[in-house]
Amino acid sequence: RMNLVKPTLHQLVLLGQQYFENRIADAASVVEAFLSAGKSVYVVSAGLNPAVKIFAALLGIPEQNVYAVDVSFDENGKYLDFDHNAPTTASGGKRKIIDELSKVHPRIIFVGDGMNDVEASDVVDRFVGFGGHRF
Repeated sequence: RMNLVKPTLHQLVLLGQQYFENRIADAASVVEAFLSAGKSVYVVSAGLNPAVKIFAALLGIPEQNVYAVDVSFDENGKYLDFDHNAPTTASGGKRKIIDELSKVHPRIIFVGDGMNDVEASDVVDRFVGFGGHRF
Protein backbone atom coordinates (compact mmCIF):
# COMPACT_ATOMS: atom_id res chain seq x y z
CA ARG A 1 0.00 0.00 0.00
CA MET A 2 2.80 2.41 0.83
CA ASN A 3 4.24 2.06 -2.67
CA LEU A 4 0.86 3.06 -4.09
CA VAL A 5 0.39 6.08 -1.84
CA LYS A 6 4.02 7.25 -1.56
CA PRO A 7 3.33 10.05 0.93
CA THR A 8 5.69 13.00 0.87
CA LEU A 9 7.29 14.36 4.01
CA HIS A 10 5.07 17.43 3.70
CA GLN A 11 1.94 15.25 3.55
CA LEU A 12 2.99 13.37 6.69
CA VAL A 13 3.60 16.65 8.52
CA LEU A 14 0.09 17.75 7.55
CA LEU A 15 -1.26 14.36 8.64
CA GLY A 16 0.32 14.75 12.08
CA GLN A 17 -1.36 18.13 12.42
CA GLN A 18 -4.68 16.60 11.34
CA TYR A 19 -4.30 13.86 13.92
CA PHE A 20 -4.00 16.55 16.57
CA GLU A 21 -6.81 18.74 15.22
CA ASN A 22 -9.15 15.75 15.18
CA ARG A 23 -8.12 14.24 18.51
CA ILE A 24 -10.63 13.24 21.13
CA ALA A 25 -11.49 16.37 23.12
CA ASP A 26 -9.91 15.30 26.41
CA ALA A 27 -6.82 13.54 25.01
CA ALA A 28 -4.46 16.37 25.94
CA SER A 29 -5.83 16.65 29.48
CA VAL A 30 -5.50 12.90 30.05
CA VAL A 31 -1.88 12.93 28.84
CA GLU A 32 -1.19 16.02 30.96
CA ALA A 33 -2.66 14.32 34.05
CA PHE A 34 -0.35 11.32 33.65
CA LEU A 35 2.69 13.52 32.97
CA SER A 36 1.87 15.76 35.96
CA ALA A 37 1.68 12.65 38.14
CA GLY A 38 5.22 11.78 37.06
CA LYS A 39 4.15 8.92 34.80
CA SER A 40 5.77 8.15 31.47
CA VAL A 41 3.49 8.26 28.44
CA TYR A 42 4.29 6.44 25.21
CA VAL A 43 2.71 6.16 21.80
CA VAL A 44 3.05 2.72 20.24
CA SER A 45 1.61 2.90 16.75
CA ALA A 46 1.68 1.27 13.35
CA GLY A 47 1.33 4.81 12.00
CA LEU A 48 4.03 6.64 10.12
CA ASN A 49 6.74 8.95 11.42
CA PRO A 50 6.86 11.92 11.36
CA ALA A 51 3.05 12.17 11.56
CA VAL A 52 2.85 10.20 14.82
CA LYS A 53 5.76 12.13 16.36
CA ILE A 54 4.13 15.45 15.50
CA PHE A 55 0.87 14.33 17.09
CA ALA A 56 2.69 13.09 20.18
CA ALA A 57 4.74 16.28 20.49
CA LEU A 58 1.59 18.40 20.34
CA LEU A 59 0.25 16.29 23.23
CA GLY A 60 3.47 16.85 25.20
CA ILE A 61 4.84 13.33 24.72
CA PRO A 62 8.62 13.29 24.18
CA GLU A 63 9.92 12.07 20.82
CA GLN A 64 11.92 9.26 22.43
CA ASN A 65 8.63 7.84 23.78
CA VAL A 66 7.16 7.32 20.31
CA TYR A 67 7.28 3.97 18.56
CA ALA A 68 6.01 4.15 15.00
CA VAL A 69 7.10 3.16 11.51
CA ASP A 70 10.03 5.16 10.15
CA VAL A 71 9.82 6.40 6.58
CA SER A 72 12.71 7.48 4.39
CA PHE A 73 12.57 10.37 1.95
CA ASP A 74 14.89 11.84 -0.65
CA GLU A 75 16.40 15.32 -0.32
CA ASN A 76 13.18 16.81 -1.76
CA GLY A 77 10.92 15.09 0.74
CA LYS A 78 9.67 12.46 -1.70
CA TYR A 79 8.89 9.00 -0.37
CA LEU A 80 11.56 6.34 -0.79
CA ASP A 81 10.55 3.48 1.51
CA PHE A 82 9.42 2.53 5.01
CA ASP A 83 11.13 0.45 7.67
CA HIS A 84 9.96 -3.06 6.86
CA ASN A 85 11.54 -4.27 10.12
CA ALA A 86 9.64 -1.91 12.42
CA PRO A 87 8.00 -4.03 15.14
CA THR A 88 4.56 -2.51 14.60
CA THR A 89 4.46 -3.61 10.95
CA ALA A 90 3.97 -7.23 12.03
CA SER A 91 1.58 -9.14 14.21
CA GLY A 92 2.75 -9.14 17.83
CA GLY A 93 4.93 -6.07 17.33
CA LYS A 94 3.26 -3.94 19.98
CA ARG A 95 3.59 -6.83 22.42
CA LYS A 96 7.36 -6.89 21.77
CA ILE A 97 7.62 -3.16 22.47
CA ILE A 98 5.56 -3.51 25.66
CA ASP A 99 7.83 -6.38 26.76
CA GLU A 100 10.84 -4.05 26.38
CA LEU A 101 9.11 -1.18 28.20
CA SER A 102 8.21 -3.48 31.07
CA LYS A 103 11.92 -3.84 31.81
CA VAL A 104 11.96 -0.11 32.64
CA HIS A 105 8.42 0.34 33.96
CA PRO A 106 7.19 -2.30 36.43
CA ARG A 107 3.50 -1.40 35.89
CA ILE A 108 1.95 -0.57 32.54
CA ILE A 109 -1.48 0.65 31.55
CA PHE A 110 -2.16 0.23 27.84
CA VAL A 111 -4.94 1.96 25.92
CA GLY A 112 -5.71 0.46 22.56
CA ASP A 113 -8.34 0.61 19.85
CA GLY A 114 -7.59 -2.36 17.61
CA MET A 115 -6.88 -6.07 17.46
CA ASN A 116 -3.11 -5.50 17.29
CA ASP A 117 -3.50 -3.75 20.65
CA VAL A 118 -5.42 -6.66 22.15
CA GLU A 119 -2.42 -8.86 21.33
CA ALA A 120 -0.55 -7.00 24.08
CA SER A 121 -3.35 -7.08 26.64
CA ASP A 122 -1.95 -10.00 28.62
CA VAL A 123 1.48 -8.43 29.18
CA VAL A 124 0.21 -5.23 30.82
CA ASP A 125 -1.26 -4.56 34.25
CA ARG A 126 -4.32 -2.80 32.87
CA PHE A 127 -5.69 -2.81 29.33
CA VAL A 128 -8.27 -0.26 28.27
CA GLY A 129 -10.15 -0.94 25.05
CA PHE A 130 -10.94 2.45 23.56
CA GLY A 131 -13.91 2.82 21.20
CA GLY A 132 -13.60 6.55 20.64
CA HIS A 133 -16.22 9.24 20.53
CA ARG A 134 -16.81 12.66 18.98
CA PHE A 135 -19.19 15.31 20.27
